[in-house]
Amino acid sequence: MTINERINQFCQNLEMLYSSHFAKHLSNLTPPRFLPEYGKKYARIVEEHTYGSGRHVYCFIDLENGNILKAAGWKTPAKGARGSIWNDDCDVGQDKPANMHGGGLYK
Repeated sequence: MTINERINQFCQNLEMLYSSHFAKHLSNLTPPRFLPEYGKKYARIVEEHTYGSGRHVYCFIDLENGNILKAAGWKTPAKGARGSIWNDDCDVGQDKPANMHGGGLYK
């Protein structure tokens, strides 16, 4: 599996996590979509809403090694890996770095 395929799997896992939460708790809203935007060194994972504020950065993924990085801003990641897309379930889940509100991305 290539890194681009694994990034797509990461985005799909996030969408499934959010979809189940929205179905249970926020059934009147549409869950966000997660879209990768590729740069030279990093893929920016953008959370896109059909309601509210529109788009924001969920995290970055290092294209060299697949590390998940917290966003320091729209264009740059924070230092220090929070997880890896190569781990089980791409490190997406309740008790994993990439969780419902991104809290696992904070150190």
